[in-house]
Amino acid sequence: MSIVLFGTVTTFDESQYHVMKKLKLRDEKLRVKLKIDLQFHSKITMYKKIIPFLFECYRSMVGVGDFPTLARFFYGRNKCGEFVEKGLVVMENVNLLGFRLSEDNPFLDYDHLIIALQALAKFHGFSYTSKQKDPDRFQETIMDIRDTQFDVDGQWILKNNALSRFGNGDLYRDNEHLRRFNEIIGDGDNSMGRALIPREPFSVVCHGDFNRNNVLFRYDETGHPVDVLLCDFGTSRYGSPALELSFFLYMNTTQDLRESQWDDLLNAYCLTLAEFVPHGICVPNRAELDCEMSKFALFGFTHASFFLPYQLNKSDDVFMEEMSEEETLEWLLQLGAFASFGLRLALDDPFDLSKLDVLTDDEALQFLLSRGGKRATEITVDAIQHYLDMAYTDEEADGRKYKILVGMAPAQCPSDFSATTTAAAATRTRPSQTEVRLLRIPTLRHCRRVFSTKVHTLLTHRERLTMSTTASAAAVAEMVETGAFGPDSRFVSFALNGQHTEQDQFASSILYGTVTVRDRDCHHQSYRLVFKFKHPVPEMRAFIKNDKQFHNEILFYEQIAPFLLACCSQGDGDDPTTPSLCRYFYGRNDCGDLAPRDMIVLENASDRGYRIAITEHRLCLDFEHLIVALRSLAKFHSLSYRAKHLDRIKFMDLVAKVKDTHWNDDGQWLMIDGQIEDLLSLPLDMLKVRRSNGGEDDQRVQRFRTELLADMKKTLRRVMEPTEPLSVLCHGDFNRNNLLFRYDEGGRPVDALAYDMATVRYGSPALDLSFFLYMNTDRRTRDDHWDVLLDAYCETLATAVGDIPVPDRGRLDDEMREHSFYGLAHGSFFLRIMLEEQKPVDPSQFIIITKDELPKFLLSYGGDLATEWVADIIQHYLDTCDKT
Repeated sequence: MSIVLFGTVTTFDESQYHVMKKLKLRDEKLRVKLKIDLQFHSKITMYKKIIPFLFECYRSMVGVGDFPTLARFFYGRNKCGEFVEKGLVVMENVNLLGFRLSEDNPFLDYDHLIIALQALAKFHGFSYTSKQKDPDRFQETIMDIRDTQFDVDGQWILKNNALSRFGNGDLYRDNEHLRRFNEIIGDGDNSMGRALIPREPFSVVCHGDFNRNNVLFRYDETGHPVDVLLCDFGTSRYGSPALELSFFLYMNTTQDLRESQWDDLLNAYCLTLAEFVPHGICVPNRAELDCEMSKFALFGFTHASFFLPYQLNKSDDVFMEEMSEEETLEWLLQLGAFASFGLRLALDDPFDLSKLDVLTDDEALQFLLSRGGKRATEITVDAIQHYLDMAYTDEEADGRKYKILVGMAPAQCPSDFSATTTAAAATRTRPSQTEVRLLRIPTLRHCRRVFSTKVHTLLTHRERLTMSTTASAAAVAEMVETGAFGPDSRFVSFALNGQHTEQDQFASSILYGTVTVRDRDCHHQSYRLVFKFKHPVPEMRAFIKNDKQFHNEILFYEQIAPFLLACCSQGDGDDPTTPSLCRYFYGRNDCGDLAPRDMIVLENASDRGYRIAITEHRLCLDFEHLIVALRSLAKFHSLSYRAKHLDRIKFMDLVAKVKDTHWNDDGQWLMIDGQIEDLLSLPLDMLKVRRSNGGEDDQRVQRFRTELLADMKKTLRRVMEPTEPLSVLCHGDFNRNNLLFRYDEGGRPVDALAYDMATVRYGSPALDLSFFLYMNTDRRTRDDHWDVLLDAYCETLATAVGDIPVPDRGRLDDEMREHSFYGLAHGSFFLRIMLEEQKPVDPSQFIIITKDELPKFLLSYGGDLATEWVADIIQHYLDTCDKT
């Protein structure tokens, strides 16, 4: 849209400067149509006034940083009217610095896209920094930008509400996606006008035409892009960053790349932006950027629809200069929908822009529609499909999101944004729960499709992994932003190490990753993390009560554990009476449609030397591991006794927030309370065969059947009911699959760390003890070491609490007699699953089988070995817990 000349200027001291000179088009009609005078004004204003101010604000807060690369500005003059020929802009010729246009045509590859988006994020970061540094001057400075999108009469570039004529051609009438899209764009000019209204606190100075033709790349020796230079600020404007993100991505990505890399590209932008701005500056995280995209992506998509075809054009069309506006319109609309006119220009051969001065606005529109052929049509439909799949058309929902984001409806955003921006930055520590629920929206195409239709089908492993990967990256950005890795930490890198769900982990999916940040002293610190996600199948999430489990675990790490540890704190240094716990970084439990994005992020304790138990048997632990685990459990229970002693009221208030994960709303226990008798009947029959002498053994078995199994719900309710003063906060699933051990140089276990606090509950310590000992010991270990194991627990507990009353061995035996049926009941079905070696265990079967089928299904696991194992547990229970 300008005349470009290259030359060399030599000064009196013989210094040489290689320059590029831009002149205005000489054709007046075309110059007016394309608003060249306004473009020159904005371009000169950007280089002389706005960009220097942005750099100044950033340098004052950060110092010398990794600035985005811009061409050097030498001179600008915007003469109009009769002096138009004297209007010019003189810039540095950056070709001699190694910058050039990408040779990829017509789209950019992933490497070019990433580095371009990183440069764009830094450019936007200048605005956020400047708004924080000097909001009044910032607002005053940007007021001089001229609008090149709308005429003074309020009409968009393409007049007569051209957007509303999107897709009226016969070619598209059978396309379902375009029919849906037509419903949204019926009020085209107003839709575009709304998209261009700045909304705080996230609006920035936009480049305005961020596209491959205005982005130059510098390459290394291998041809890999290493730097980006932004040029041509003639259409800059103040607005949402989504304006140019959507334009750039729709102009420069293929369908396949959008399908596979859209989230990675937006994540790269967000992470670079968060790293670039000074700490405490309000910038959008990934969820907030998705809100911006939902509201403003129409701008980029629509502009791409008439710019991109020019780059793809392969024909040599002739203008129909003599046609009237309506004749041209009808003829060209038959060639394709409005959506294709941007793609059509990109697909066509270059044409002489001067020919536009003989066309009316409608004729220009129809010319654009004629370009690019079938390929433009196909690419356009792909772009529309992506636009719809990403739910970028849901303006009503976005209005609600923005109302939460900035505290006001979109139409009420003030023209003076300084107070809003400052307040948002000042309060940007951690969003409220209400904000979090609304901001943490899904970002993947597959998530949006599934969530929007409420059709919950089984996702492929790749889809689930992609969803989890994106959610992990967004969580990392939020963790850095909220100071989880220390104050003033800046993001450096994040990499996932792969998916690793343990064989015995049925209720969650696990990812491992490493985050590297730069601390306030500019030292790099790496954190290895564990990302825990809910079960990917909604029915399984409901069956195992994933939402309640995540509630409990987040409650434990964010509220209960800090209180318990504060009650037993003895100053600085490690306390040998305090149990080892995982460091907690992040938790989210939004539930419902957002459940696949919910996660808990903990440290990877392997950095501290903890790992799964090294034993010969998958289920049993040897004596040394048992002792270490029981001492750890005693320390964990000691926290409750100490907290109850110091502040019983607060302790009980926190415990009351724990949600029950055992009982359904209809009073059913883990779906199998009515089937436990069936599960135990086979082991009981085996006991009868073993004990041929009858007598006392037969009487105890009979009492077991009549007193405990006859009313299972009553029995389980009784044993799980807290009794004072000995009840504690129990782990609830204290088992080897939830334990990590640390070893000395000789390979002996010296400490145990319990994790997975999803099923914590308040009750007798015997709940944890019976579950752990019945699940992780064989018959011989119980016969030989039962007393020694319980003595070790009691001794450690007494040492940990000091003078605070705790159960001695006699009272603990009473507790075990009253409550250890809890461990036996769990073992009756869980042991069978753990001991199965012949076939894979598929927990999803639990959601499709009936209650009548359940006993047979469970009895099919583990074989005779499992039956003998359960029979041994029942025998031990009868020997130690039968009161008569």
